[in-house]
Amino acid sequence: MNIFRTKDVSLRQTEMHRHLKLWDLILLGIGAMVGTGIFTITGTAAATLAGPSLVISIVISALCVSLSALFFAEFASRVPATGGAYSYLYAILGELPAWIAGWLTIMEFMTAVSGVTSGWAAYFKGLLSNYGIAMPQSLNGTFNPEQGTYIDLLPILVLTLVTGLVLLNSKAALRFNSLLVVLKFSALALFILVGIWYIKPENWTNFAPFGFGQLYGGSTGIMAGASLMFFGFLGFESISMAVDEIQSPQKNIPRGIVLSLTIVTILYALVTLVLTGIVHYSKLNVDDAVAFSLRSIGIGWAANYVSLVAILTLITVCISMTYALSRMIYSLARDGLLPQ
Repeated sequence: MNIFRTKDVSLRQTEMHRHLKLWDLILLGIGAMVGTGIFTITGTAAATLAGPSLVISIVISALCVSLSALFFAEFASRVPATGGAYSYLYAILGELPAWIAGWLTIMEFMTAVSGVTSGWAAYFKGLLSNYGIAMPQSLNGTFNPEQGTYIDLLPILVLTLVTGLVLLNSKAALRFNSLLVVLKFSALALFILVGIWYIKPENWTNFAPFGFGQLYGGSTGIMAGASLMFFGFLGFESISMAVDEIQSPQKNIPRGIVLSLTIVTILYALVTLVLTGIVHYSKLNVDDAVAFSLRSIGIGWAANYVSLVAILTLITVCISMTYALSRMIYSLARDGLLPQ
């Protein structure tokens, strides 16, 4: 037994149908990266870490992520096989490093999906509470008998629904994901186009109230904001998991990674600038910062639309991550590292 044996993972006949185009990949990447980060974290990060200079934090995070993304793009053009980093390591370092990377990737996607489903449930419970509707205490939280909670039911239901959708038909799942991404864009475009007329430049006057911060270990400042916003860009690697179902993978995978990352960076920066221009950064430490800022300028209908879209479209992150997770498990099973 040779635990460092490598495998030929050059482009070969795939068991899957190549039905995805470049546009599908771009929307898959955007669906994975644009979620709670843009609707929630932008506000809390501006309020507690970086102020309006959070836009610089976003650019720094994007540059750091792009270094990793370029590696993925280069490998995807040379090693067009399912599994992302797992397959790249299998081709270069061997089976044991690939096996470790495969399970770490599975843990990453499972953790991300569970976190997003919990965030979605929190948004939805907040919407229900506005109408006087509440979940039973026993089904409304993680296991804690002292508090009377035993299971958080809503995230489990969403996770089951998304998993079933992805496993039944990948094409249908990604088409549904693309529809939700377009809906998400409509809400963010509405926020930018409406909010730009209510920007008060004086809200930007103290542009970096927390300073630059420390390069390592700082609790506030631009660099601390960059470390938090880095979380918002996680998920771009889900694009590389679609290699068996994409047309011309050696060209389209790198293009999908670069284009989706560029679009998301611009979107994050625009939303942050408008957000901190409408409302003073010190007031943005809320769960629904984008909708909150619209309500603060008296545009309730737009705020309600953004809140509704946020609740609906956070599912895109779950779909993208679950799609990538299923392809990772498939790769391990196909290579004999899991039961077929």
